[in-house]
Amino acid sequence: MVDVYSLDSKEQQRVAKALRQALGEDVEVSSPPPLLRSELKGIKLREDGRDGGRLILLCHYNEGRVLLTDEDGMYNDFIMEACRVTGGNVFVALAPVSTSATSLANETLVTALAYSGGQQGLLSIHIQKRFLTWNKAPSEAQVKCFRPPLDGTREPFSVPESVLEHSEGRQGGRASSFCNIL
Repeated sequence: MVDVYSLDSKEQQRVAKALRQALGEDVEVSSPPPLLRSELKGIKLREDGRDGGRLILLCHYNEGRVLLTDEDGMYNDFIMEACRVTGGNVFVALAPVSTSATSLANETLVTALAYSGGQQGLLSIHIQKRFLTWNKAPSEAQVKCFRPPLDGTREPFSVPESVLEHSEGRQGGRASSFCNIL
């Protein structure tokens, strides 16, 4: 099962539809209610009670300054919670971004966000092949990335230290991440 989350309901529906077509009938793709910016801090996601086989894709529609992770990032808590409920099957996507059909993400953008935008966490997510960019829909190469986590044949995502440091769960001490203990 793939749960597609986004603040932008149109982007969420567009991506979910593209994934349904690309992954086929053997993988359920759902679109939970759109995220609300005011609810991102301390967010709690539903647990489906299944062991494995669930993946969360967080899609952010780029409309200006991109603040996804780290000190000013709005998705630190979401990433932590998504890791907790999926056992580390988490991807982060940014659109619309011009990206080669054979690339997982636009390297120039990743570099700019990490080094000029103060989002070292994104670089770590990218190195783990969990950060994707696309213009209108995921490419075939990007969709292929989802199969191993769904099949349980890929290592869980390791939450970047900078995301841990800036999440609500980290307040008052060192938080333990389920994704990091796997």
